[in-house]
Parts: sequence; C-alpha cells; structure tokens
Amino acid sequence: MINKLRNFIYNKSDIFVAIVIISVAAIIITWKVNAILNYPSYMSAQVEKTTLPVTEPIVEPEPDPEPEPETEPEAEPEPEPEPEPEPEPEPEPISIISIEIEPGSNGEDIADVLVNAGLIGEARDFLVRAEERSLGTKLRAGDFDIPSDATLDEVINILTGN
Repeated sequence: MINKLRNFIYNKSDIFVAIVIISVAAIIITWKVNAILNYPSYMSAQVEKTTLPVTEPIVEPEPDPEPEPETEPEAEPEPEPEPEPEPEPEPEPISIISIEIEPGSNGEDIADVLVNAGLIGEARDFLVRAEERSLGTKLRAGDFDIPSDATLDEVINILTGN
C-alpha cells in the first residue's frame, strides 16, 4: 500500500512540476509581450509630458523716440575712394590622384587612404555618406585614379564601380 502511494506521488509530482514550469514561463512571456506592445503608447505619453506649450514671446512696445532738435546740416564728408578689387585666386589645376585600396580593407581603412591622399576632408563624412547611400559594403579593393576635384559622391561611385 505504501509503495503504491509513493509511486503515485512520484509519477504525479513530475507532471505537476512540469505544469508549474510551463505556467510560469507562459506568465513571463505574456508579461513581456504586453510590455513590448505597450511601448509605443508609453513613449507617446512621455513625449506629451515633456512637450512644453508654445507661447508667443511678450514684446514690450518701444517708447517713441524724442524728436531731435533741428541743427544746421553738416558739410558732407568726401567719399572715400573705392578699394581696388582683389584678384580672384587662380583655381588649382585638376590632377588625377592614384590610390591603392588593399584587399580586406574596411570602410575606415579606405577613408583613411582618401584623407591621406587629400581627396576628402574627414573620414567620418565619407563613412556616413557611403552608409546613407547603402554602399558601405560595396566598396572595392584595387588601384583607382580619382580626379582631385571629385565630390564625395563621385569618389564613392568610383570606389564601388557605380
């Protein structure tokens, strides 16, 4: 009789433990999914709380200026001679700059090569523009001839083969 009771409890306790674990997992999953689905409404409520009402600035009227006493007109000063216009600087001649992009170079390596060659001003601008155009992963290795007056987009087009 005791053996039958013990076997019954052992067999049923495994099932009971499994049901408890599944129940706890279901409750946690439901709780997290609910939190994820409520996130947009939570964020919009936060924005509404932090948004300040727009008010027009208070402008005080300026007092009327006092009339100036009439005086005799002063002699007109002689006009200053106009300065001679400075000659425009001559544009730099356009040259072709040859660069080599090593195989396995990442975007930062390529940007550094371009900065060192004087083709771009800052590496960050190159990286941001390449990602904006979704061409960051299409930059190729090899030897390239790039005009010294090429724009950032033209440099990217040359390096991607577009």
